[in-house]
Formats: sequence, structure tokens, C-alpha cells
Amino acid sequence: MPKTGPAKKVTSSVEERLLRVLVVEDNPADAELVLRELKKAGFACSADKVETREEFLNRLDTASYDLILADYNLRGWTATDALDYLQQQGKDIPFVLVTGTLGDEAAVECIKQGAADYVLKDRLARLPAAVDRALREKAQRDEAAQLQDRILRAKKEWELTFDSVADPVVLLDDEGHIQRANRAAAALLGVEPRQLIGRLCYETLHGREDPLPTCPHQLIRKTGEVARGDVYESHLGKVFDTSVTPLRDPSGGLSGCIYVMHDVTERKRAEQALRQSEEKFAKAFRSSPDAITLATVGEGRYVEVNPGFLRLSGYRREEVIGHTVFELNLWADPAGRAGLIEQVRQQGAVSNREIAFQTKTGEVRTGLLSAELIEFDGEPCLLAITRDITERRQAEEQVRQLNQELEQRVAERTAQLQTANEALARANQMKSDFLADMSHELRTPLNSILGFSELLLERATGLTPKQRDDLGIVHRKGQHLLALVNDLLDLSQIESGQVLLDWNLIPVQDTLACILDAFAVRLREKNLKHSLEVTPPDLRIHADPRRLEEILTNLIANAIRFTQRGGIAVRARAVNQHVEFSVEDTGIGIRAEDQARVFDKFFQAHHSAETSGIGTGLGLAIAKRLVELHGGRLWLESTPGTGSRFFFALPRSQPLPAPGSPPGERP
Repeated sequence: MPKTGPAKKVTSSVEERLLRVLVVEDNPADAELVLRELKKAGFACSADKVETREEFLNRLDTASYDLILADYNLRGWTATDALDYLQQQGKDIPFVLVTGTLGDEAAVECIKQGAADYVLKDRLARLPAAVDRALREKAQRDEAAQLQDRILRAKKEWELTFDSVADPVVLLDDEGHIQRANRAAAALLGVEPRQLIGRLCYETLHGREDPLPTCPHQLIRKTGEVARGDVYESHLGKVFDTSVTPLRDPSGGLSGCIYVMHDVTERKRAEQALRQSEEKFAKAFRSSPDAITLATVGEGRYVEVNPGFLRLSGYRREEVIGHTVFELNLWADPAGRAGLIEQVRQQGAVSNREIAFQTKTGEVRTGLLSAELIEFDGEPCLLAITRDITERRQAEEQVRQLNQELEQRVAERTAQLQTANEALARANQMKSDFLADMSHELRTPLNSILGFSELLLERATGLTPKQRDDLGIVHRKGQHLLALVNDLLDLSQIESGQVLLDWNLIPVQDTLACILDAFAVRLREKNLKHSLEVTPPDLRIHADPRRLEEILTNLIANAIRFTQRGGIAVRARAVNQHVEFSVEDTGIGIRAEDQARVFDKFFQAHHSAETSGIGTGLGLAIAKRLVELHGGRLWLESTPGTGSRFFFALPRSQPLPAPGSPPGERP
């Protein structure tokens, strides 16, 4: 063992093993002196000696060494060549120069290339301490690498605790873009984790506009190996021990890295934060009202259970831990567990699976189980959460029984309503028949009155102006009454099911143009503009031509009737499998409270002096029923004082017959 204090302290870590040393020296006598100095200091050594570059490379390829002692100047090569090779091969072997003379510049270059120290041959007494220091630094590097490896394994096993890690951790892609950041990293930078995603490492972590040359991420992109080092972040005022571990794709290429920043000035605070985080999860485990268990997959042997499980099962903790689910007879159907395990093996997890389990007293209860396959102490285990839903299932059964009773009552009431509806339908039919008969009876005298009044107006002579005005009033009122009778007859036929549609393929453009031509005189009399737009121009539709004309005539007549200035616009366009018609005016509009009632029979929304008494109040009701008879719908948009726009949409193709309809009848 080394005699000096520092040497004794350091080499205690290697006293139980033989130190494998490679001596690179072309002077055998000097090589012996070097080894003798080590043995004198208490090192137990097994040494190989090489002189040439070829021997050096061969030894490194065929054997492993704890230490390399090398002269600087060798025949045909130098120690820097040896250091270059070690760096290229990624071999971390303590390297100490033992040379006759070495300038400061050469010494600094060797240290930069990885040499741990150098000792002049005329001062070999320094060699044990230099070796001790090199071995200690190597042990520290190994310990740090092992610590890093443990951190990575822990992250993989407990990836859900990513955000609880006290140190700032970010996941970078190969270009340095942040893919994920934990809450510690976000808190360090004063942002939310999601705000870091996609940002560049050097802009976010280093506060720079370009990459920091000493950043470990830049080093790892060059070497592909784990990089670490102290980095001072001036914009944060902190020094971090930064470690960057490469992530590789299946082909071995660099795909990204894990960037860990450890604030060396806050080590104790970080440890405390980690303990608090662990306690938080432990409290959540203990305080959950649901049953939480951790059991081995193979035997079903319980490793851990929470108080919620003990309350639910009735067992004490010592009766459960170390025992299997089969020994405790917890599963009412053991085959159900086999199915659960198979599902978890295939999918990795199961969610909300209903199970039956037995308590300690033998009571069978119903639970809702979610489970995930995890590895605990190197063994696959099932982490399961079970919620007792026994009372809920009982309540659901009661609701089901009540629903059955309710359905029975509804069926009875439905039968009663059916009977009442049939009576109502008969009464409605009688009403429609009466209206039809009455309309026919009224038409004959009305036509006579209209004919004679029109004849008198055209041919009678010697009538005073007042008599002529009175005859005009009789004629106009007769026309209004005849229109009302005709509308009543149409409505009664529609409501009684007597209207059958005569389906034809209609050219929309020509049909609308003809209808507008019929209103040309009225439009000129009121000095109103009008427009027609059909998209596409060759648009066609299956419909009853007479009934389609009746619908549009009612809508256009209304638009002209209630428009004093401006004009009307008639449009039709193809919308998927329908044709949408619209009639827009710049008239007085319809109040919001009246819009829901305008399609009711005899309802008239306009009560101004200009429009009072105009129309029968049946036109829109008839139009709506004819649209529905075609399988379409009618609606409106209106703003008082601005105008109204009535829409109706009809299927482009003829609808199929309603079930049970007579041949040729269409809905």
C-alpha cells in the first residue's frame, strides 16, 4: 500500500484487486524503475510492457487495463498518438505520462487529450500520488456513470413521475428542439411546460441567439457519447452540472438526447423536493378510498396493498402481504383472473373491467377494476385499482325494474291515446269533408256574383261614379271570398289526404321565369325590381309542377304584397341531394314574436294600414303543407323594417312511397 497519507486514502479502493498496468516505454530499465516505484508505494500490480505502436494497439484490443503509464517520446510515435487512439475508441483508462523532459506546451496538450497527469523520470517519488489521483478520478467517473444509469432506469420504470423530478429535465431531438420538459424546467424558466415544446435548446436554456460551443448538447452531436460538464447560465445566475445522454434509433443513429441540469448550489433543496414528491405519491396511495394492490403476475402474490383494500376486503395487512389471491380466495370466479391477466399481457393494461370478488366474510361484491402491468424489483407485477360498485349495481337493478313498470304504464297510456287519436282523426275528417262540401256550395253563388258584377262594370251605362265604386267593392270582396273558399278547399284536401302529387322532372330555370312573368304587371304597378338566379342554370328537380307553382306563387305574391320599395329576388340552387329555393323581399319584415306563427292557418303578421285585410291568411299554411308533402321543409329569416327571406328545400329525386301507401301514391 502507498505510504503517504493521500495515497493510502485513495488506493484503499483497489487494495482487494490486482492493478492491471500497461507500461509504454522503449527503455526497459526505465520501465522497471516505474513499476518498482509503484510496488514500493504499496500497489499490487500486474504489468504488460510495450514499446511500439503496433504492440500498444494489439494489447488494448486483446486485454483490459486499469492504468496506462507511458513515456512521451517513443521510437516512431509519441504519447499523443496513444491518447488519440484512446479517444477514438472511447476507452476511459487512466493515463499518466512518465517522461524525461516535457515542455509546458506539450504537457498542456496531453492533459487536453485526456492524460490524467505527468511525472518526470527524475521525480518518480510523485508517481504514486499521481496514480492515486488518476484512479480516484476514474472511480469518480465510474460512480457518476453508474448514477446516471440508475437515473435512466428509474425514469423508465416510473415515467409517470417525470414531472416530480426535482432537477430540470428536457428531452431534445437531434436538432436541439425541446420535445418534452418537466415542471422543474418550466418553473426554472418561468413558463408552462407546453410553452417550451418546439423551442431551441440554446435559446431557451442558455439565453443565446446561437449555440453555445461548450454546451454538452453540441458536444454530443459531434461525439455521439454521453457528455457532461459545468455550464454557467448567466441569464439565470446559476451554475449547473449538466449531463446529456444520447438517444438512438433502431439503426444506431442519434435521434435525440435527455438533458439533465443539476443545480449544484441547491443539492439539498432538490433532495428535499424529491422526498416531498415521494411522500405525495405515498399519501395518495394511502388515502385513496379505492382498493389499490400490487401483486406478482405469475402467482398473484401480494407485494403491497393500501388501507382502502383492507377496509373493502376485511383482512388485516399481515394476513395479505406475501399471500396469493388464491390462498385468500378473493376472486369469486378464479377463471376471471386468468382472463384479466391474458388481457393485460396482450394490451399492457385494462380499464373498468367488472369483476366479482369475495370479502373475508364470504360476501360477494361487485367491483370495477383497472390494472396495468409494471415491473417491480425485476419482476412483472400487476398494479390494480378496484372500486366497489355493489350499491350502484343494486340501484341500477331497481331503476331497471322501475323502467319496466314505467314502460308497461306507457304502453297502456299509448293504447288509450291511440284510441283518442283515432276518434280525433275521424272528427278531423268530418271537419275536412264539411269544409269541402261547404266550399263547393259557396262557389256557385260567388261565381254568379262575380260574373254579374264584372258584366255590369264592363257594359252597364248610366251608372253614377258612386254606383260604379260600389260595384267595384262588391267585385273585389267577391274575389277575396272566392280566394278564401279556394284556399279552404285546397287545405281541406291536403289535410284529408286527398292530394296526390303528379311527379315530373321539371326545369327549374324555365319554371321560375314563367311564374315571375305572371307577376310582371303587379311589379310594374308598384315600381319594384326583380331578379332570378338559378345555380346551376340547367338545374332540374322531380316535383309536381302545379303544386310547385302554387308554393312559389304564394311566396312571391306575399313578397310583392308587403313590399312598397326596392324589389324581390328569387333564387334556386343545388345543395347536396336537395334544391333550395328562396324568395327575398325588401318589405316591412316580420316581428320575431310572429315568425313562429306565420305558417298557422288564418294568422296574419302584418297589421299596418297599408296591408290590413290583404290576403286570406292561408297561403303560407298551404305552402308549408305542400312543401312537406314533397318531403321538404319551409323556413324563414326576417328583420322588421328590412325585409324577409323565405326558404324551402325539396329532394332532387322523387321520394320512395310511404309504407302501406297505395300504388302510385307518394308522400
